[in-house]
Amino acid sequence: HAQAGAGSKPSPVTTTSPGDMAICFTYGFAWSYGIKFALKRLFVPIALFVASMFLLTTTGALPKNLLQDAYKSYIKPCAPKEWLSADLDVVGDVVKSGERRFWASVHRVLPVSNNPLAEKAFFAGILLSGLV
Repeated sequence: HAQAGAGSKPSPVTTTSPGDMAICFTYGFAWSYGIKFALKRLFVPIALFVASMFLLTTTGALPKNLLQDAYKSYIKPCAPKEWLSADLDVVGDVVKSGERRFWASVHRVLPVSNNPLAEKAFFAGILLSGLV
């Protein structure tokens, strides 16, 4: 057996057990439902905050680069490293780049999903959460 190096990517899982698919389905549902729930509860406060910040920066009461500085200080350090990686960019296709970044972060957090069938189970959980 040759051992994989520290920098090598994990090889795709060839078989997926029903338990692995259930885990992927549950994670897809929980993540998507959590985001949906947070947006439902926080949309109005966030919208009011963003609108007031826009008005204050437009009128000159706040500096123009305040939002950019806040993004660099608070959001960028917490974002998954795959979302900020230029390695996953597809030239001229923003959607494909976003899809690659999304699946790369899912595979890092949930290694069981490193199979096309498990990805479909994950996505089915996302779809079900959208219907609930």
